[in-house]
Amino acid sequence: MNELKLAKGKNCLIFAISERPARLKELIESDGFDVRELSLKGKENLLEMLLTWEDTTENTIYVVHEIANQFPWVLPYLNLHRDLFFDIKRPVVVLGSEYEVTEIQKHAPDWFRFRSRTYELKEEELEEEGVIMSLAELAEPKPLYYSLPVFVEEGEEEIKERIKIDEYLLSSEHDDYKLAELYMSLSLSYFKLRNFERGEEYLRKSTAIREKLKDNKGILLNYGRLSSIFVGIGEYEKTIDASNEALKIDPGLAVVYIYRGIAYAELKQHERAIEDYKKTIALNPDEASAYYNRGIAYANLKRYERAIEDYGKAIALNPNDAEVYNNRGLAYSGLSQQGRAIEDYNKAIALNPNYAQAYNNRGNAYARLKQYEQAIEDYNNTIELNPSYAETYNNRGTAYARLNQHKRAIEDYSKAIELNSNLAQAYNNRGNAYHGLNQHKRAIEDYSKAIALNPNYAHAYSNRGNAYVDLKQYERAIEDYGGAIALNPDDVKAYGNRGKAHSAIRRYEESARDFKKAGILFLSFEKVDDSVKHFSFCFDLREELKSEDVIHSGLALFLITLNPDIIIELKQLQIEDETLRKIFELTLMKLQDEDISEGIAMLEEKEQTEENKILFELLKRL
Repeated sequence: MNELKLAKGKNCLIFAISERPARLKELIESDGFDVRELSLKGKENLLEMLLTWEDTTENTIYVVHEIANQFPWVLPYLNLHRDLFFDIKRPVVVLGSEYEVTEIQKHAPDWFRFRSRTYELKEEELEEEGVIMSLAELAEPKPLYYSLPVFVEEGEEEIKERIKIDEYLLSSEHDDYKLAELYMSLSLSYFKLRNFERGEEYLRKSTAIREKLKDNKGILLNYGRLSSIFVGIGEYEKTIDASNEALKIDPGLAVVYIYRGIAYAELKQHERAIEDYKKTIALNPDEASAYYNRGIAYANLKRYERAIEDYGKAIALNPNDAEVYNNRGLAYSGLSQQGRAIEDYNKAIALNPNYAQAYNNRGNAYARLKQYEQAIEDYNNTIELNPSYAETYNNRGTAYARLNQHKRAIEDYSKAIELNSNLAQAYNNRGNAYHGLNQHKRAIEDYSKAIALNPNYAHAYSNRGNAYVDLKQYERAIEDYGGAIALNPDDVKAYGNRGKAHSAIRRYEESARDFKKAGILFLSFEKVDDSVKHFSFCFDLREELKSEDVIHSGLALFLITLNPDIIIELKQLQIEDETLRKIFELTLMKLQDEDISEGIAMLEEKEQTEENKILFELLKRL
């Protein structure tokens, strides 16, 4: 109180820590002061509020509280305009918790130093009936926990400045609870800088003090904070370890399940992530982020219906989250429901007109609907918002290519590669554009770069094979088609193209095998016209060879098309395979309206190949 009496009618800035703000006000008023309370609950401007001092008496003291409501933006503002406090000829008491005052020290250090620099107030304890003023230590140590657990993106210089302040405070601190908090703050700062050695060092010191004090709450907070920091810096194994320790102490920490779930998801362990999000929801059914993250996990497992359901719940809890609409749009797109996807992207953009990714995704949806002009318009918007988004240049290039504007496509693919030289898809697509311009050698160069970047890129192998075919380099083409098939055994186009390449160099047996396989795969994909075409390619080889593959394709071709000319051709072939001969006989019987069910049953009793089973199914439909 002596400081306030001395500062009566003058400029004075005091920071007060009190567990009983009402008692502090009562104490000040008992000394004859007129207390003007300034509560910062919204966007009020503290400096503007203090400029009313000229309308007050000399006995007026301003008491500012709830400043944390304006963290963090208010701190750099007050730090910048600190000198204006010199013009306010009334004492100003900033009342807050230990955490709030510590945050002021860290993020508005010049404003905080203004206090001692102007009045040379001593950092001493002023204790009156339980009121603690200044930054003095408490007479009796008690637990103190700063609000540290949430990961916040900070620049390296900000973190280093925080470390300096914490180390300065550490040099004069003796209270064990405060020491434990300072050590933990330093630990988190060093972890953010990825200095794991120093981070572990300060973590051990904090933990040792807490264990000595039997401070289980503090130990729990430490692990919770570590979970947040580690997930924020991408250390997912460490996130899981820290989360496990926290949950051993308190299995009811909903937010820690979210941290661990995110870590599992980033490690591609989506089922385990889903289990953690379920636990969060059981503990807190109104936690929108749990539904949102579980939706992402389901989407990564291609369980799009479940993802859409969870995104819907997240939207019900937080209808203004643009990202949830964007992700639900992606899930609808995964179900080929492009119209509904576009509706969600529209909502995301309405909520956030600068949402570049939503424009890009809406462009992709339009492209899948073959509305390439609209797709290009959305890609243009994306690039305007984010000129360094390589994927969008790639996507726009593909839209131009679909419009046969290959030169413009090449420009966009080249820009994508300039922005991201590791984007294998852009090399592959540029290769396609060169191929469209009959520049096959340049196309091959790009396909080769795509494969070098991603050796598992099946499409790039297949595309390079096509380019070699155009150059009549069939052996190399066959090799590349084989590479594509090895990576994707269901690459039906690669089988068909390899069949053509084999046929070009008179390898009819290999050609027939590939054409038959392509016909079977197309049939399994319910692409009947393509299936008929490839079975026809195979059956047309009957002048060159009379293999089982040719006969099988002929039977399949007739059973699908019921073309009587095929039966005539099959009768002229000698069918040596017993099963194929029996299928042909049953086919002829069926054409005479005879009952063939017993014959089919007898064939099915024997062990059969998957290829012959397809003929059985076709025969049953005859």
